[in-house]
Amino acid sequence: MTMHDVVWFFMILTAAHVILLGLSLLFSGRERALRLVCIPVLALLLVKYIFNPAAPHLYLVCTLLWPMCLTYLPWPFSVRTTPQGWTMPWPSAPLLAALMLYCAIQGGLAYKEQARDFRSIFINDFEINKWSDLGETINFITPEKPVFDRVMGIRKYINPDDSLVLLSPYDQVLNFYVNPRKICGHFDLLSNLATRDSARKVFECATRSPQVLIVYDRAAETPCPTDLLEAQSHCALKAAIKGNLVDMRAKLLPFVKLVASDQNLAFYRPIGPSSEKLPAQ
Repeated sequence: MTMHDVVWFFMILTAAHVILLGLSLLFSGRERALRLVCIPVLALLLVKYIFNPAAPHLYLVCTLLWPMCLTYLPWPFSVRTTPQGWTMPWPSAPLLAALMLYCAIQGGLAYKEQARDFRSIFINDFEINKWSDLGETINFITPEKPVFDRVMGIRKYINPDDSLVLLSPYDQVLNFYVNPRKICGHFDLLSNLATRDSARKVFECATRSPQVLIVYDRAAETPCPTDLLEAQSHCALKAAIKGNLVDMRAKLLPFVKLVASDQNLAFYRPIGPSSEKLPAQ
């Protein structure tokens, strides 16, 4: 957003919340408390649009915001009325509800139209792949087989009570489909293995118990292709991030044993509980 858009956005957001605050004060007790604590939640719904101010994001959020704002009005048929006994006049209540519903529908239609335009420009001309083996009913640009083979490999060797250490550039997707009960580190370890403290915690968790399955994906060693659309290549940065996974595996090797391997993955388990600390580097 431009500075002009930022100023107007937050002015409108502030005014809307002042209005909701005033409407909340018309109620008492728990009815008031409920509406007051929801005000920050309504603001947080707009975070996606603030960080990526694309029109579809705003339309999608508005389909949620408009109906939720209706809860701040004292409806004639409410069980509890305001302390002052004031409620909305009956003829205006259904008209206002219909107006809010119209705004939500318009936002949804605008989002649907822009989503269709996005697919026609950026997706439809590329090869579409079905992820039917993974139970998906929507199409993807990414081929399914590399993901499916890794998911099946992990499911083959993981036990129900194992903690999973997944050292893979695809950790988000693989964790989603494997759905382990326990994880050492983060669901997205690739981007969260960024400090010595986080690396130490992963190391200690990975060597604490034999009930840990450490999965190393050889794709961490694959150089990234240069994106022709990038004015400046980010391959060096991406390689450094993936290098953290390679380094973590190297630090774990003295304390683990290889139990299985396939074309893509290597599977390790701790030799036993380790009192060693993560080697300094």
